[in-house]
Amino acid sequence: MATTNEKRNEYYTVIYQKACEVDALVDKLFLFSKLDTNKYPFHFSSVCLSDYLASFVGTFESEYKKRGLTLSVANTCPDDVRVNLDIEEMNRVLTNLLDNSSKYKTCPTVRCAVDCRIEGRWVCIDVSDDGPGVPEYALEHLFQAFYRPEKSRKDTHKGSGLGLAISRNIINAHGGSICAENRNGLVVKIKLPIEEEAG
Repeated sequence: MATTNEKRNEYYTVIYQKACEVDALVDKLFLFSKLDTNKYPFHFSSVCLSDYLASFVGTFESEYKKRGLTLSVANTCPDDVRVNLDIEEMNRVLTNLLDNSSKYKTCPTVRCAVDCRIEGRWVCIDVSDDGPGVPEYALEHLFQAFYRPEKSRKDTHKGSGLGLAISRNIINAHGGSICAENRNGLVVKIKLPIEEEAG
């Protein structure tokens, strides 16, 4: 079938891309399995929330800008608020959410906001975008493994349905909760316990 170098290179590219997709899916399945059976080795540490958010934005803002996503952060938490985090895994949660905002946008660009506030003994982090949102019937199922709304199932290159399930398990391991709602786009709401002061 590939009778020219151009055709062969085209097929090689497709094969390579599909192999990378399978490799990434296997990695996600392995991670989900370990999280789901409580066998994942988390590395928690006491983290200043304001410092963490500044570091996250500094690390990822330019990367997402290239992908058509404008990231902003509004943090009303006091500067001394600390949370017990596995930084690498919390980064995974937030990048999962931003990846989804980027992948499912219906316009060339999408605005994504990370809003943090205190409610009682909880830090509340809302990650919102101005994209199309999801069907109302899908909201309660979004964090189930392999679940994808009917429309997105047609776009198989957009995801496996594991990213949000992995995010839920990570947040649960932090003693928090995660849910979603439509509000001029999709809003994912994360709650994390504030670290108790010693003494």
